[in-house]
Amino acid sequence: MDIRNKRIVVVGLGRSGFDAAILAHKHGAIAAVTDSCSEEKITQDIDVLKENFIEVEFGQHTEEFLSGTDIIVLSPGVDNNSLPVKYAFANSIPIISEIEFAYNFCKGKIIAVTGTNGKSTVVTLLGKMFEKDSKKYIVCGNIGNSFSGEIDNIDDDTFVILEISSFQLEKIVDLKVNIGCILNVTDDHLERYTSFDDYADTKARLFENQIESDIALINHDDKASKDLIIPGRGKKFFYSVTEEVEGAFVLNNVMYSKIDDDVKKLFDIPKTKLKGKYNLENICASSFMAISAGVNIEAVISAIEDFQPLAHRLEKFYEKDGIVFMDDSKATNVDATKRAIQSLDKKIILIAGGRDKGGDYLSVLPEIKEKVYKIILIGEAADKIFDVMDKKNVPVEKAGSMEDAIDRAIKIAQKDQVILLSPMCSSFDMFTSYKHRGEVFQRIVKERFS
Repeated sequence: MDIRNKRIVVVGLGRSGFDAAILAHKHGAIAAVTDSCSEEKITQDIDVLKENFIEVEFGQHTEEFLSGTDIIVLSPGVDNNSLPVKYAFANSIPIISEIEFAYNFCKGKIIAVTGTNGKSTVVTLLGKMFEKDSKKYIVCGNIGNSFSGEIDNIDDDTFVILEISSFQLEKIVDLKVNIGCILNVTDDHLERYTSFDDYADTKARLFENQIESDIALINHDDKASKDLIIPGRGKKFFYSVTEEVEGAFVLNNVMYSKIDDDVKKLFDIPKTKLKGKYNLENICASSFMAISAGVNIEAVISAIEDFQPLAHRLEKFYEKDGIVFMDDSKATNVDATKRAIQSLDKKIILIAGGRDKGGDYLSVLPEIKEKVYKIILIGEAADKIFDVMDKKNVPVEKAGSMEDAIDRAIKIAQKDQVILLSPMCSSFDMFTSYKHRGEVFQRIVKERFS
């Protein structure tokens, strides 16, 4: 992409927006950034932008600032009803996502993972597999370090392992992934999309520019993923932990591949800290992608054995008097909480709630009735969740804060029970992020016993 002397306006000054602006400047563009937040709330290094003569607009988006723009680069999460998006459509200005923008300068081979749940675990595990085999790789994207920010570290021999959200896929154009995977599609972000099908179809865009030599991997055990109409011309494979499929499958704790009806045993699943059916799915998907990219099986096995579950994802962080405390703050949708409950074999005191994302809370009732001893609700969605819970079978109460919820949970907890934070909601009513929410939860718990 030749952007020399073109005015590139980046909308949103988070990590990826900052990196996209710097990347645009390095390639000769007239870079600018607009963000609706006030300057005091911006966490990126404003001085670096100014030193590079990158113009910045704070506290609002204005048509005057956008005037003369050649390309708009949209940061993840920017609302499609925002002024820059409307202005671009009205003035026929191309809009692309930060992922798409970075792709135009990428020399490496791309392995990309999307899905409602499990993305970060899968891309991190993939990275460990490549590391064990001494292959050059970078894990980036939605996981934290942006694609734009890593471009200078990517050459022809680099495997770029991308975590991609639906927001990032909305504005792609030419992005082509060598190996792509959809892990699952469940109710999430329905406050943004017109329907579940709209959300699911956005996920499927991951494959739309693939050619015959590329791989499209889909979770056969997830009905919504399996039923997607897959665009592009990539070779379609499935993975499953319940039945034999064309692609990869796990039966009786043994992983197999099946390509053109040729079934091969790959390896016995080793002992691992990744527990539960959904993590077995993650192992299956990661292993097939790694092996398809040329990683040796010994490296795959070693990575699975050594892998440490990520923070705030069903993380056991404390135990006192036989009571286990688990932080699953990353469970920002109903399906993630359902998976967490399914994976535990003890009675649970569940702390849930936050900002509602349009999820179907009724769908988790069977798991709650089977394993949950009591539910304690916090946040904006507390009333909505309270109204749909089966209070005859599982007691439900509301708390005024995280501190209050923890104190209530500790007061009633018994030996061999789990106090589980698994919110089913986003964190933005009370916290800055799911990480902040999990950190506060862990800090308060530890303070209660110090």
